[in-house]
Amino acid sequence: MWKSNQEGFPTTQQSFQPDPAYDKVRWNGDISGEGDTNTKEEVSAKAFYAGTNDTSRGFLRKMVTLALSHSPEVRSSEADVLAAGYYVDQTKGQRWPQVQLGLSTPLSAQSNSGGSNRNNSSISDTSGSVSITTPIYDWGRIGSQIDSAEEGVTAAVNAQGYTKEQLAYSTISELMNLGRYQESRKVARSYVERMQQLTNMLAQIAEADQGRASEFTQAKAKLLSARASLDDIEHQVSSSRIKLVRLLGVEPNLPENISWQGAMMPASMALAALNKNPNLLKLQAQAKAATYEAESVAASGMPQLNWVVSKDTRKDVNGDETGWYTGLNVQWNAFSGGSQKAAQMSALAKANGAQQQYEVAYRDLEYQINSMIQTRDSSFTRANDFDRLSVETERVKNMFYDQWYNLGTRTLLDVLTAENDHFNNQLSAINNRYDGYISNINVISSAAMLLKWVGD
Repeated sequence: MWKSNQEGFPTTQQSFQPDPAYDKVRWNGDISGEGDTNTKEEVSAKAFYAGTNDTSRGFLRKMVTLALSHSPEVRSSEADVLAAGYYVDQTKGQRWPQVQLGLSTPLSAQSNSGGSNRNNSSISDTSGSVSITTPIYDWGRIGSQIDSAEEGVTAAVNAQGYTKEQLAYSTISELMNLGRYQESRKVARSYVERMQQLTNMLAQIAEADQGRASEFTQAKAKLLSARASLDDIEHQVSSSRIKLVRLLGVEPNLPENISWQGAMMPASMALAALNKNPNLLKLQAQAKAATYEAESVAASGMPQLNWVVSKDTRKDVNGDETGWYTGLNVQWNAFSGGSQKAAQMSALAKANGAQQQYEVAYRDLEYQINSMIQTRDSSFTRANDFDRLSVETERVKNMFYDQWYNLGTRTLLDVLTAENDHFNNQLSAINNRYDGYISNINVISSAAMLLKWVGD
């Protein structure tokens, strides 16, 4: 149907409306009707961008600027924009008179009965020609090509904007991961030191009381486990620094007092900005460009009217040069074996494909924003839970230690388990909190507002 009927293509839709069903399925932190929900309050644009000049936001702005200047991906996108602009100039040039110059040098010629080649048979009879062709009427062929090329520029510019947004997200999220791992390393080092203290204590006790050698073995096992956890975190720190060197070109150092507590972007603000997302705008421009290309191909199948001026210095049988010629010329590809129609339908199919890609991208971004907001809010909820739990497990481990060391009512295994539980709760609080930070940055990036948020 598409090959024979242009109306078979769906109508291009340039925008969609957010699906309100997501608002009904996101969990807001209410458990078993207890209340105390964690739904983020709607903030104004002014409140969201507040703090652009604070120290932490300034550091992020500096890092993003460094990444943008270092990135070969950004330079590649700049070259694409430049190429698209030159293609517009190339297409517009078709509207100007097209001047063709020629030179003809005969090496030999056989005279016919009329002797028409008498003056065009040797190198000395070299002649030149000039032809000037100016399009008069082409059914909008060149105009459609120009519109298609200009949409290509729009697509390239938005592709560049999308590249910058993604680079900013990669940079900031990796800086946050580095902050996560450094904070986790402090906790892990404290845990290793605590396990080392208990192991040293048990070593002395085991020397005096051989019956407690098993406790010394248990303490050594926990110490080795703590060191393994620290080694894993050290590996994560190094991996994060390697990624940042790739992004920035230098090894960054996080400020000691950096704060990741940025404004929490609500779903309504993020979804409202989707129609300005550069990736969606790029797909829209690609669909329009393909549509204009189809119109240009269709126009090329119609008679083309040109104004022609020409001159040839070749001499006739009498030795005279031909005079100047000027007039109107009509050209028409009356039959092309169906290739012209196929090219038109191919362009329409590309336009339809770009439209479908736009819809897929929109739905994916809408899902991603809602999913990340759910992850962000629930991560902060769990982080608060683990913070409170860590306070309690710290009291438990201290009580267990006193009961084991002073009263003998607890075993060493109880003490080691309490220490391990407290360590794991601290890590869980850190990880969930940073998951929330990164999810919030992901929401801002999906709304294509991250560069504006950091003030770049």
